[in-house]
Amino acid sequence: MSTTQDLRPTATGQTARTRPPKPTFFDFKPDRPGGALRTFVKRAILKTLDSGLAGVPPLDTHVVICGFPRSGSTLLQLIVESCYQGVRSYREEKSGVNAARELRRTHSLMITKKPSDLFQVDDIRAFYDGMHTRAKFVLTTRDPRAVLTSRYSGRALANTTRGPDGYVMSSEVWREWFTHFEYVSQGLDTLIVEFADLVKDPLSVQERLSAFIGRAPDVPFDRFLDAVPDGFETKALNGVRSFDTSSLDRWREPKYRERIQQLLREMPELPTLLVRLGYEADAGWTKEYA
Repeated sequence: MSTTQDLRPTATGQTARTRPPKPTFFDFKPDRPGGALRTFVKRAILKTLDSGLAGVPPLDTHVVICGFPRSGSTLLQLIVESCYQGVRSYREEKSGVNAARELRRTHSLMITKKPSDLFQVDDIRAFYDGMHTRAKFVLTTRDPRAVLTSRYSGRALANTTRGPDGYVMSSEVWREWFTHFEYVSQGLDTLIVEFADLVKDPLSVQERLSAFIGRAPDVPFDRFLDAVPDGFETKALNGVRSFDTSSLDRWREPKYRERIQQLLREMPELPTLLVRLGYEADAGWTKEYA
């Protein structure tokens, strides 16, 4: 994703662009009384733990996987946690903010995944600022038409849906997510992973991620099924299976025709945006929805 704005990244990766307002569809818990003091104390303790105490491995890198819902974040988490062995991981969704504040050090690399951490990237950056640990944000994205025609199924139905007729999100919610995604992605501490790249060429994603975090995996990404950890929560995946490219163009199926037409009415900017993001060469695809 590109921009013509001069953004001047800072040392922590945050850019000069103003942070967008908090999303309207999340209720962020207010800080409890004394929260600033507790954070100060935790940072002081963690700095001590990371200073080289005997028997305590300092946390060098915290990989935070976040991004659009239904954009492959759970699949990427499964691959990374399977292929990077001997790391701190949770095998389910885990808030990066909460993980950062845990008063324990067991591994040099920690991996967390929660799509909505996209809205707390600056908070995670601020927590680690001046500390030994580097936060690295891996942002998952996907063709907006695929995201906006996606529904949860199976055990994942328990997730809150924020779109009409059971769709994962509405066009209004997607716009808010996209605004935050563009803001966050300008940082030097971010890596964008496109869902299509992950399922079509996992080794290229492996190469980029390895360079980004400074560590190669123990198992190649295209062989992750050989090393899936016990107890990994797979409800968002509807089970563990190999790479499946059939979902890339599922939004083109006749059953989504009315949904696509609705999106074109609600998002007149969509055809132009898809060209800018590289998903289409022009707006010719819209003719069949006229």
